Amino acid sequence: MKIPSFLFPCSVIAIFLTGCDSEKPDLSKKIEALERQNQAAEERQIQLQQELQDQQLAREREALEKERDELQQQLEELREQESATAKQKIQSLEADLERRQSKLDASQDELDEKQKQINDLSSELNDRERSIAGRENLSFKPTRKTVAVGDYSSFYDSLSSHGSWFQTPNYGYVWQPTVASRRDWRPYTRGRWVCSDRGWAWLSDEPFGWAAYHYGRWALLRGRGWIWVPGSQWAPSWVSWRKSKSYVGWAPLPPETMAFYGQSWDGDVEDRFGIAPSSFTFIETRHFGNSLDRYCLPTTRNITIIRQTTNITRIRWVDRDVICGGPGYEDLNLILGHRLPFYRLDFDRDSSGSRHFFRNNRLFYHAPNIQTDWNAGLRPRYVSGRFDSLDIDRRDSYDRDLERQYREQRIRNQRDAERYIQEAGGRERFQRERLLELEENRERQRDTERMDLERQRQDEQEQENRRNEERRDEERSAREQSEQAQQEQRIEQQEQARNEERLVEEKQREQQQEQERRVEEKQREQQEEQQRGVEEKQREQQEEQQRRIEEQQREQQEEQQRQVEEQQRQQQEEQQRQVEEQQRQQQEEQQRQIEEQQRQQQEEQQRQQQEEQQRQIEEQQRQQQEEQQRQIEEQQRQQQEEQQRQVEEQQRQQQEEQQRRIEEQQRQQQEEQQRRIEEQQRQQQEEQQRRIEEQSRQEQ
Repeated sequence: MKIPSFLFPCSVIAIFLTGCDSEKPDLSKKIEALERQNQAAEERQIQLQQELQDQQLAREREALEKERDELQQQLEELREQESATAKQKIQSLEADLERRQSKLDASQDELDEKQKQINDLSSELNDRERSIAGRENLSFKPTRKTVAVGDYSSFYDSLSSHGSWFQTPNYGYVWQPTVASRRDWRPYTRGRWVCSDRGWAWLSDEPFGWAAYHYGRWALLRGRGWIWVPGSQWAPSWVSWRKSKSYVGWAPLPPETMAFYGQSWDGDVEDRFGIAPSSFTFIETRHFGNSLDRYCLPTTRNITIIRQTTNITRIRWVDRDVICGGPGYEDLNLILGHRLPFYRLDFDRDSSGSRHFFRNNRLFYHAPNIQTDWNAGLRPRYVSGRFDSLDIDRRDSYDRDLERQYREQRIRNQRDAERYIQEAGGRERFQRERLLELEENRERQRDTERMDLERQRQDEQEQENRRNEERRDEERSAREQSEQAQQEQRIEQQEQARNEERLVEEKQREQQQEQERRVEEKQREQQEEQQRGVEEKQREQQEEQQRRIEEQQREQQEEQQRQVEEQQRQQQEEQQRQVEEQQRQQQEEQQRQIEEQQRQQQEEQQRQQQEEQQRQIEEQQRQQQEEQQRQIEEQQRQQQEEQQRQVEEQQRQQQEEQQRRIEEQQRQQQEEQQRRIEEQQRQQQEEQQRRIEEQSRQEQ
């Protein structure tokens, strides 16, 4: 059954002829109505085609069923011709086949039930893990106590190629990466977060990430940028978390938290240590799990976002391991609409590596033990300078007693380190003994790892042996079940022998009744087949006539549509070219004016600034001597930075104002051009519609 495709164009022509005198808005409504009717007709045609296919499949099934009945009839005729012994043999085989099939079905049901129980158990375990992942630790192998294979010199040497070391009164020796000279750089931004059995772990794309994001802490200095303070405890990350449904944010923990080994931290860590809003990095939740550098929101929005988020920090200690709890793993999966990867953490304790790597579902970190008694007595080989005072960017209100405790802890560490060096016989002898002890520890660590590897192999062999034993037990159980099944089969055969005579008599009676029914059925089918043949022939003739009519109408419509579309395309291309040319000329002229204004303003400002700076320098040089020269250079640098900031701020405001005016002008021009184009298209469509209607009347 097909919908005649000529009905639609005829209906369109009829409506055009009857409504040619109506108003233009009515014409557009009629066109929309016709489009909806056309779409409905196409959907109906698809539906009817599907019904036709279903009918064809039904006829094929009926033919197969009929053929099967004929084969069954032939088989019964052959069986009737066979002897009673052959009949009994066939019946025995059929009964045996039925018993085997029923036993197979029972075994399959039992296997399905066992598999369902296993899947339910795995699903329950996975659900439980997902419900706490990201907030709590999952079951993991605790980190055993290991010897130190490195110390702070590992940081001093390896990080020097990526930044500079400075001496400070608050934190001792601190490191600032070279990339921190950029204003938009922040820690924990060039990489991505992954969920693990120890909470959220940071995967850094920066070469110094193995140290700066897993040991030590970060501090933000006003006017200087971010600095890193070394520490000896490894963790997947050291951050404070904030979250809402739309945003996720984190901020590095301050150095003062290192004075509290084994201390757990919750959401109050932000207030107690005065973590400033500018220390946070926020992203939209939908980007979580990606490489985050390009999705980090500007810090100017931090205060607004902080009002919309809640601190969810949850840092815990399990023996020697740090658990970095933050956003819930399953909550993020529901928001993102897909499942984030999950890894089990493992460690490379050797001091020679530097990068993380993956192995199956395990994530390996380079995490050497650097906890030594002499760390506070070491110093970098190259120190770029000294910060006499630190202006730390943090809140005005915080617990100053925590800062005092950190200061006292740092003094104790320095005192213990100096005493250790003196007991070793001086710094020179201490250096030799330190290197020797670290090398011995590394060798001991390698021996321990080899023993662990051998122990792991033995455990795997024992597990394999247990699995083999379980398989043997299963095979033994299967044999016992098979013997029991054979016994049951012999009992069923005896029962079958007693029922065979009764079944033979019943079957003969059923065969006679079936033969009579088949004769009647065959006669009825022959009559129906003749009727179907006549109807099928008539239907084919009607479809052939309908197909020829539709083909002629389709060719006429395609030719008319092609001519109309070709005219529209040429007119639109010409109009679009003129519009683009006008826009390009206007944009080039506006851009040239903007650049000229900016250049003049910058030259004037730079000239005034240079004159003012030169006067100040000459005045200061006459009053101060060589001792004051350093202070003059410092003041000049601060003034230049302030002036540069003001210049950039003024330029930004001017550019934003100019850009706004340009966009407003372009928008008005585009709207005017769009209106003209739409007016021209409307007139063209009306003219084309009129021609189509005229052609239709002429054809009629």
